[in-house]
Amino acid sequence: MFSQEDYISFDNKSRSNKMFMKKFMLAILVINAFTANAQWSELGGTNGLSANGIILSICTDPSGKVYAAGEFKNGNGYYYVAQYNGTSWGELGGTNLSAANGQINAICSDTFGDIFAGGNFKDGGGDYYIPAWDGQTSSWITVITFSPGNNIYAACTDRAGNLYAGGAIKDASNYDYVAAWLRASNYWNELENTNALDGNGIINAVCSDTSADVFVGGDFTNSSGNRYVAEWNGSTYLWSELGGNNSLAANGNIFAVCTDRAGNVYAGGDFSNGNSGNYHYYVAKWNGTNWSQIGSSFNGQIYALCTDRAGNVYAGGHFTNGGGQYYVAKFDGTSWTELGGTNSLGANQYIFTLATDSLDNIYAAGQFTNGSGKFYVAKYGNFVTPVKLISFTAATKNDDALLQWATAQEENSSYFSIQRSTDGTHFADIAKVSAAGNSSMTKEYSYLDQNISTLSSNIIYYRLAEKDEDGTSTLSEIKAIHLNNAGITFSVYPNPASDVVHIISSSDIPDAALKIISINGSVLYETKQSFVAGQQIQIPLSKLPPQVLTLSISSQNSNQRFKIVKK
Repeated sequence: MFSQEDYISFDNKSRSNKMFMKKFMLAILVINAFTANAQWSELGGTNGLSANGIILSICTDPSGKVYAAGEFKNGNGYYYVAQYNGTSWGELGGTNLSAANGQINAICSDTFGDIFAGGNFKDGGGDYYIPAWDGQTSSWITVITFSPGNNIYAACTDRAGNLYAGGAIKDASNYDYVAAWLRASNYWNELENTNALDGNGIINAVCSDTSADVFVGGDFTNSSGNRYVAEWNGSTYLWSELGGNNSLAANGNIFAVCTDRAGNVYAGGDFSNGNSGNYHYYVAKWNGTNWSQIGSSFNGQIYALCTDRAGNVYAGGHFTNGGGQYYVAKFDGTSWTELGGTNSLGANQYIFTLATDSLDNIYAAGQFTNGSGKFYVAKYGNFVTPVKLISFTAATKNDDALLQWATAQEENSSYFSIQRSTDGTHFADIAKVSAAGNSSMTKEYSYLDQNISTLSSNIIYYRLAEKDEDGTSTLSEIKAIHLNNAGITFSVYPNPASDVVHIISSSDIPDAALKIISINGSVLYETKQSFVAGQQIQIPLSKLPPQVLTLSISSQNSNQRFKIVKK
């Protein structure tokens, strides 16, 4: 994302990457104990990462792992993605496995155990590409290749595992665009159709919300010459200027965009409010009706934004406190404060990237270094919990889901509420398991959720809500179960589709029921088909109006659903 020149004079550059992503893994999680006095610390201990170059991007997954990438290299001169596994830092996949030949500007994670990376590195044919660390096969694979192409500066995933990436990549008409990789069909294209965004400048930031809408910001302008946040609507499949023409009217580059759980959108960058003096850079908020400044202004550009579960907003960048120290700012709905207190982080240079995890710990990285001159990831631990959860797993057992968890200590705990979701966002209580109350010994728990194959989703999400005697509640990380479909996979393409959609199965299926279902649950088309491995079947769509559809493919050993966009 940043060249040597870029980070020396970043004020005049359009280089930033922000991504907020999610990923669920069926593995044992060891959650670190939290201290009552939260403070900043170097993740992994002093020189645990020892990065020899600027950190441009960090992300987390729900299992507590943290990932970092940027301008730093391994001993053999290759750029790599670093992983913190809860104990120590290491090169994701092992030494030289990714072997990127250029800096990594953007990393993000998804719900399937994959990590995506983008930057200014190329494959053997000279094309820019996005590789993914496949969490199931533990290997790096290529998911998108840009030919011709250019640097990728930003990437994110949605809850379905679709990938969105932007930067200086251009279509045949020389417009900057967002590339979309659709997991269900293993298909990528410009989001949505050629020239749909018509970006006339670099894309610095990409994020998605719980409704599968995509928001981007950068150096592109509207007809009035103002920068704006562009929205791709996941229901209408159309691009628009968020808020309408000149509603934000940013007079400088947009470097950071993020959303919160309530659906608000936040933007920051090189744009200002016109105030005199140094304090004129600000964070803008879209509340669904209008754009407005939140809190006071900053004395430097905003490069990074993120939010936590409670709706607090965090910002980092080129701004400093009264002592000249760079810091992470927290907006609690009323005002901005320095996270951790004055000089608690004490960063000696810019903050380029922020991330939060499922427990609302805050992570920051950038151009700042420790006492040894090494770049590092800083962590701020936010919460205290009387229950120390040391493991939580979810796995299929025949047609059921077996949940198991253990605690190392409990203080005034009442019970655990088992919560389930089919979309990863909206959870419902399904059962209660009594807790130990008070214990300093390891306690093990389990719950069997029966007949999950009857639920209308290929992925079932679970989390624990630990309830204390005083009524307070603490949520665990989220676990995802991917239902066993007898090893059968389908390729569904094109997506979006106009007249027909093609389906190819990896296996022979003698009798499969196919349905096209509308967003309100109406069955618009159904048929019985027999699949021969590798041969395609066509489903007609020409008589249907543009809309979002669900393709359901059911057989004795498989029940899978795919989202389809009818153009």
